[in-house]
Amino acid sequence: SRGGWSKIAASSPDAYIRENFTDVGAAPFGGAPTYSNPNTNNDPNIRPELKYTKEIGLELGLFRNRVGLDVTYYDVTSKDLILPVPIDPATGFLFTRINAGEMTNKGIEASLNLVPIKSDNFSWNVGVNFAKNVNKLITLKDNLERYVITNAPFSAQLAADVGSSYGAIIGTDFVYDGNGNKIVDEDGFYKVSALKNLGSILPEYNLGIRSTWKYKSITLSALLDIQQGGKYFSTTNMWGHYSGMLEDTALGGNRDAGVVLDGVKEDGTPNDVNISAVDWGASYYGGVDALNVFDASYVKLRDVTLSYDLPKSIVGTAFQGIRVSAFARNLFAWNLSNKGIDPENTSYGSGNIQGLEGGSLPSTRIYGFNVNFKF
Repeated sequence: SRGGWSKIAASSPDAYIRENFTDVGAAPFGGAPTYSNPNTNNDPNIRPELKYTKEIGLELGLFRNRVGLDVTYYDVTSKDLILPVPIDPATGFLFTRINAGEMTNKGIEASLNLVPIKSDNFSWNVGVNFAKNVNKLITLKDNLERYVITNAPFSAQLAADVGSSYGAIIGTDFVYDGNGNKIVDEDGFYKVSALKNLGSILPEYNLGIRSTWKYKSITLSALLDIQQGGKYFSTTNMWGHYSGMLEDTALGGNRDAGVVLDGVKEDGTPNDVNISAVDWGASYYGGVDALNVFDASYVKLRDVTLSYDLPKSIVGTAFQGIRVSAFARNLFAWNLSNKGIDPENTSYGSGNIQGLEGGSLPSTRIYGFNVNFKF
């Protein structure tokens, strides 16, 4: 067993976080150089983030290491979070960095290693990794209840609400009656709610299972990755419906029939108002944001590798061993709530913002071959 406690000052990604520096423009004006302030103001009095970590763990090896278990529980509190918050543009800046809040992360990480079969010529090894993290924003400065991280392309936001996890999708939802039915307006379109939290981009848990079989000089291994929970906003779904590019906008080849949305009118009677296929598709943009929010769960066959260790008669004395391998990665994905969209590929722009799918290129399947020389 093990345990630990620590208090550290987190480093800033910006080495000049306490100073402002003027940028020199690329193009002069009238022969004179141009200068501009950065968008974000840096505060000379800003304090480093403090991270308090408590951790306990247990490591076991049983049956001559045929069974191995490693479990860790952690509790991390981050204080004086450094966040850029909007300010009056009249100051010459759009944002200023301040120590703005407190956040916690509590979770468990576990790994299990099994050797169900082990003989002279054959062995089977199984490795299981599990991770679950619960994130919560405790406070924000000046009694703020929401910090907007960024805006999604054309619609919705990614934010952090006090009392909820960092990375909530904020947007409009359906309006429901007392029986849970979606309400449509007099024109047959879904009524739109006020902005609300549509779910966190953080998953409930991640699970990885690797199985390795070895027979004499041949080794076959496969990795299965599972993610449960989390949400993402899909710009592809929004524009695909708006433009009529997605398969379901064809309405089974009968677009002229139009659409009657599943729901009830405000008086509680079933909806019977027909809307055109064009208007129905267009409603995905500027309508209910929840139409474009999907579950980020998946099951993936991450990789399969087949290897062969060449015999000593071929390797000779120049090397200790030579291994020839063929591999395939990102082979298959199941349990996707949005066909054709990889929940792991839900980002946009050049930054690292996750949970907002901005029309990224599809994930690729990779096949390869390699030779490893052991000296």
